[in-house]
Amino acid sequence: MRHIPEAELHAYLDQALSRAQAVEIESHLAGCASCRAERDAIAGLRDRTTALLATLAPRAPLARPSWSELRRRHQVETARRANLLRGAVWAASLIGAISLGYSAHSWRDAVEAANAPPPGVTMPIQTVATATPPRPAQHAPVRTVASRRPVQGIEVDTLDTAPSGPSGGVWRSESLERALAAGLTVPRVAGLPVLQIQVQEASSPLVAVDQQLTSGEMVRTIEGPASEMVLLDRSAVASTGPEGAGASTVSMRSGNRMLLMTARIPADSLRALLARIKTQ
Repeated sequence: MRHIPEAELHAYLDQALSRAQAVEIESHLAGCASCRAERDAIAGLRDRTTALLATLAPRAPLARPSWSELRRRHQVETARRANLLRGAVWAASLIGAISLGYSAHSWRDAVEAANAPPPGVTMPIQTVATATPPRPAQHAPVRTVASRRPVQGIEVDTLDTAPSGPSGGVWRSESLERALAAGLTVPRVAGLPVLQIQVQEASSPLVAVDQQLTSGEMVRTIEGPASEMVLLDRSAVASTGPEGAGASTVSMRSGNRMLLMTARIPADSLRALLARIKTQ
């Protein structure tokens, strides 16, 4: 029995034969197991060869971006890095500001704690007597008080609105011991040294106390009847300088008595000092 040559099997698998030749080979393959096995072996070899060649085929070349695309990518990356840098600088500045504020707050608390007297202990008070001659008495027009009703709380103003007319009477210097022994009300901030005490005789005495802060600024506190306080001389109210420029004043009235404090410090700090006033 004639078998199909290998070349004809390749041509058959490539579909390169005529229809009559293909029918003849198919009729032979139907009855010949050897030729069918040969055909299957050739077909399998052809399939494996095709798959191997497919893996060895060169890959498609990568498309290179244009110069304009590369430039656009560079600009986008530069802008992204600049935004990251600005965000880092802003975050560092915010953290630094918070740390500085916390440090300043801690330092202020430490200074206040160091300057505050221990509970139950009275700080020594320095008394300095001055040889300044008393000013001659001057008279001012009498001002009427609209209401005698007590005003509670603290009032804040500036020295620009302080009364300019002098009050009657002469100021004299006193020591703290003599003033307390005489039964006078001596308004002073606990823990601050007393520079001088001046008393003005009136229907009810006025007492002015000058004290010094740790910063060197002077605080002046005056206590007396409200009707006499409104007539005080401007220079008697001012705590620093001929006119007390830049200073603030706070006052507190209870009934017909009034406390007035002035210094060249912020009004909030002045309120805190007024809250520490002792009058005994």
